Amino acid sequence: MLREFHMMWNEMNEAAILASKTQVPSFGNVVPIFQVSFDETQAVRVPCCVSADAIGTCRYTAEFAKRVCRYFHDLEWDFSQPNVSCLEVYIDFTLWTGTIAPCLMDKQSHTYKLPDMCTLADLKNASLRDQSRVWTKTLAWLRNNCDTAPAAPTRGCVSLVKLGYSQQHYGLRGMPRFRCGKRVLQTLWEYFHPEQRSTNSRSGNLNRKYKVTTPSLGGA
Repeated sequence: MLREFHMMWNEMNEAAILASKTQVPSFGNVVPIFQVSFDETQAVRVPCCVSADAIGTCRYTAEFAKRVCRYFHDLEWDFSQPNVSCLEVYIDFTLWTGTIAPCLMDKQSHTYKLPDMCTLADLKNASLRDQSRVWTKTLAWLRNNCDTAPAAPTRGCVSLVKLGYSQQHYGLRGMPRFRCGKRVLQTLWEYFHPEQRSTNSRSGNLNRKYKVTTPSLGGA
C-alpha cells in the first residue's frame, strides 16, 4: 500500500514538473509602483485669482479658464523638488475636473469648444499632443492675468523619463501636491504603454487620443 502511494506521488511530481516546463507564466498587466516626491515641510499654498473681465478674454473659452483657475487656486507646491512636467500637471487637472482641454473647431476664427459641452468637439477625439498645446497656451494666458501663476516652463525637464517618455519636454518649477496623487503617474504610464504595459517601451507617442475615463474628483 505504501509502495503504491509513493509511485503515485512520484508520477504526480513528474507531471507537475513537465507542465511547468511547457507553460508560460502569465502575470497579467503589471503596473509599476510609483512614488510622488513631495516634502510636507516645504509645502507652500499658492492662490490663483483672476478677474471676471480677464476670464472673458481667454481664447480657449471662459469656462475652461474658470476650471484652470479653480485647479491652481491654493494648490500646494514644493519648490525644493526638481521641475515637474507640464503634461503631468495637465493630467492631474483632467482627472480632478473629469474634463479635457477644448478643441480647435475653426482655425480661421480661432474658435475653441469644450468636448463636454459640444458634441462636435467631443467627436474630434483630440490627441494628447493637441491638448497639451492648448494647456501650455492657457498657462501663458494665466501668467498674463495672475501674478501668482506658475512661471514660464523651461526645457530640459526629465520627470517623464520614468514613465517611458524619452523626448525633451517642458517643465514647471517645483512639484505640486497632485490633487489626484499617484493616479497621475499611473494614467500617463498606461497611456504611453497601451498594449504591452511594459516599462521597456520608450516610444512616448503623444499622437493618440486621450479622454478621461473616470469620474471627476470634485474639480469640475
